[in-house]
Amino acid sequence: MVLLLGIIYFGFIFPDSLSDHTKLVHFAAHMGMSFFVASCIYVVCNLMLRLKRTTSLTLLIIITTIIGGIYKYLEIASQGMLQMDYSLGILLRISGCYTSMSQNTAGLLAAILLIEYVVHYVRMKGPQLLKIMR
Repeated sequence: MVLLLGIIYFGFIFPDSLSDHTKLVHFAAHMGMSFFVASCIYVVCNLMLRLKRTTSLTLLIIITTIIGGIYKYLEIASQGMLQMDYSLGILLRISGCYTSMSQNTAGLLAAILLIEYVVHYVRMKGPQLLKIMR
């Protein structure tokens, strides 16, 4: 329930994602890519590298956040805002960094919610699924 409330707050309420079409498209792009990247990182860490679930979740949060930050930095740099005499706080506000990272957080939370659901489902239905597959 907490993950779902976090998705609603960080995805819709805080960044005001439903107010117009452009903001909704921006929301879909950031949340979708964060969800995709986080899901792929979890699969690599947990299934391929056989890391523990908590370690995999921690790594997916850290790596996805770093990738989102690098993307936002490159976006700001490409618009020429770094050469202007803005303080860091003003630069982050006018570039939309807070909104973008909030939407990235919603994507992370959605990926974690799906992962937790699938893990719970497999634990509950795993023995039954194995019988069916035989």
